[in-house]
Amino acid sequence: MKIHLLLFISILSISLGNQSCKSSKKMSNQGKDFIQIGFGGGIVGKETSYALYQDGSLESEGKVIKNLSNSVTKQLFSNFTTLGLQEVEFQNPGNTYQFIEFKLNGVNRRMAWNPSDNEVQKELKLYYSTFNHYVQKYIK
Repeated sequence: MKIHLLLFISILSISLGNQSCKSSKKMSNQGKDFIQIGFGGGIVGKETSYALYQDGSLESEGKVIKNLSNSVTKQLFSNFTTLGLQEVEFQNPGNTYQFIEFKLNGVNRRMAWNPSDNEVQKELKLYYSTFNHYVQKYIK
């Protein structure tokens, strides 16, 4: 009987522990089209992300940090399409990773990679770098 109880408690703690590691981030513009970049992993497994909506709101953890100008917003969405990123499927994260996630015209996709991976398409790295430039500019 003690073994069954110990086994039950072990399974329960493992499942509860796994739930606590999952992202509980909410986006205030849920349901709307967005492009999001972020990074995470490592020992803690923490993930940080920034989502841009077509209305120009730049969010992190469900809070608007900045409203980007219409021209910057249009440029970032246009660059995404021009680089053909809506067609890319790439999943090769390492212990630490960067990602681009989007929901556009009913299509959801997430591409993740190890930042030191030389096999990552240059378009992914270029777009991530450009988007991240604006994030860094506005979170300071």
